[in-house]
Amino acid sequence: MRRLPIYLVIDCSESMVGKPIKCVEEGIATIIKTLKQSPYALETTVLSVIAFAGKCIKLISMEEIYRLTTVKLPIGGGTSLGNAFRMLMDDIDKCVKKNTYEEKGDWRPIVFVFTDGNPTDRTEDVAKVWREKYGESVLCVAVSIGNNLDIKILKQFTDNVYMLENTDPKSFEQFFDWITQSINSSSSSVSRKRHDGSSLSVTNAVVKKVDQPSGVIVDDNYIVILSRCQTTRNYYLIKYQKSLANSNAYELEGAYPVDDDYFALSADGYENLRVNTDHLFGHPTCPICGNESAIGICSCGGVLCVKNNQVNVCPHCGKRSYFGSSDVGVDINRTIG
Repeated sequence: MRRLPIYLVIDCSESMVGKPIKCVEEGIATIIKTLKQSPYALETTVLSVIAFAGKCIKLISMEEIYRLTTVKLPIGGGTSLGNAFRMLMDDIDKCVKKNTYEEKGDWRPIVFVFTDGNPTDRTEDVAKVWREKYGESVLCVAVSIGNNLDIKILKQFTDNVYMLENTDPKSFEQFFDWITQSINSSSSSVSRKRHDGSSLSVTNAVVKKVDQPSGVIVDDNYIVILSRCQTTRNYYLIKYQKSLANSNAYELEGAYPVDDDYFALSADGYENLRVNTDHLFGHPTCPICGNESAIGICSCGGVLCVKNNQVNVCPHCGKRSYFGSSDVGVDINRTIG
């Protein structure tokens, strides 16, 4: 019988202590309970769990679903993501059956990696090996629990990077429901021999895919907003610098007009980069026409300068509208820096 290997690689560092680690344990228990009710999963799926902190440990190795009940996760100091991938690669080499001339091997493994913080070991070399040797033969899904992680680190390993922004129990429950649906869908597919089984269910509202293009390195010491003067239709940049007192805050440095040479020298491929205005402190006037606010966000996504209490015309799409202030942060387009 060809098996569908599922790996859960779980950050068990000290920052996960308390509710997060308990929610993950409950999520794994839900996965096991739900999969036991699926004849396809019982027939094909085997589960492995690797826990990592400063060191790594394999808690479960290629166990059939019907044999499992719950998983107790340990807690340790450190976040050795690189070592976790080394253990993962070693386990795949040893435990996943390869195709031979006599028989087909296991189905393409699916790996879910959960972490809530930046690694405390080097990841560049192991990420390169992972991409070269396992990038095509394994479906790897990396999930940032919360927004404290530098997403570029996960992007070294896979393009399938997701973020669980809210870490309350209900969000964790919905998140693990998404994982369970993905495993169920994959086990059903391989049981019916439709394809290799590596698939994800439609993303739900609680977990979002991070669409930063692979290979693009963003300078997070600065947040730069490209905006446009509605009076002259010329462009300008609004520059914020990371606060020394708060790493999640950016303080206004200034607003500066740019000419057409800006676009001739700008890299492509960062159209999906966003920042929430809650992280930006300071509100400049338009450096070109002097309008009261240099940051207005049109429904088309374009950023423009705004005249208060007047009809404004978006220089990007031509829409006419009033703009108001809000106490709730909103996502805004940013540049690569």
